[in-house]
Amino acid sequence: MLFQTFRPSEILKPFVEEYITMKDDNISGQFATDKNIPRIGGAIVFNFGDTPELIKGDISVKLPQIFIFGQQDRFKVLKPGNNPDVLIARLRLTAIFHLFNFSPEKINGKYIDARKIDGAGITVLYEEMKQQPEVESRITILEKYLFNRLLKAREDKNYHMINSVIDKIVESMGCIQISELRDIFSVEERTLRRNFVAQTGFTLKKYIRLVKFNFILKELIDNPETEMIDIATRYGYFDQTHFIKEFKQFFGETPHAFLKRDKQSVLLLSAFS
Repeated sequence: MLFQTFRPSEILKPFVEEYITMKDDNISGQFATDKNIPRIGGAIVFNFGDTPELIKGDISVKLPQIFIFGQQDRFKVLKPGNNPDVLIARLRLTAIFHLFNFSPEKINGKYIDARKIDGAGITVLYEEMKQQPEVESRITILEKYLFNRLLKAREDKNYHMINSVIDKIVESMGCIQISELRDIFSVEERTLRRNFVAQTGFTLKKYIRLVKFNFILKELIDNPETEMIDIATRYGYFDQTHFIKEFKQFFGETPHAFLKRDKQSVLLLSAFS
């Protein structure tokens, strides 16, 4: 599996976290049906090869060639397509609201056909990208499209503040109280909560918990020998029981089970480098 990451241009950094490409002509034995990790932010996903499937119990749903998803708050089970050729634009939490003038609440936790949001525009984009064999050329075309969306984006006086709030939450690794954010940004807590939901479709409290989960999960991947009690204490949990319960809410299994399992497919399905 060829897995590459690319940084966005400076002008698009407030909206795009990174571009990720995954390509393989022989997927056998490398990439199995498994859970994905509810990472921070949303994404636009372009499938130039076979598309993946969303598994819900005994039901399998083929995903569109181009789909957008907003913030997830729980894992999903995915079956990869054969011979994948995928480009993912990982978006900041506010990007869907700002670039597409679309309510993120309607898209969070879902996989939506991108053509329902931008119709012919994104279809033409897909065809132009598909004709380019080089990843860099595809990203150049995508950035031109996103820049044009940016030029059409509506101004919102709260946009920069909410992005700064998100940055502060990430900087704290999810270890910050809403009252602290209120004081840092000199805004009424009720107003802060309302504006955050309007631009992200997500409650502030749940987003802070999700950021914390992502940092904990990365620590488990990078330092699997770390004691659970040390992680729980460092991230502000009063006891291991609360820590384990919250981890399970996001990923469907305990931290101990995550450490013991094979992680290759999970990390690939989550576009986790």
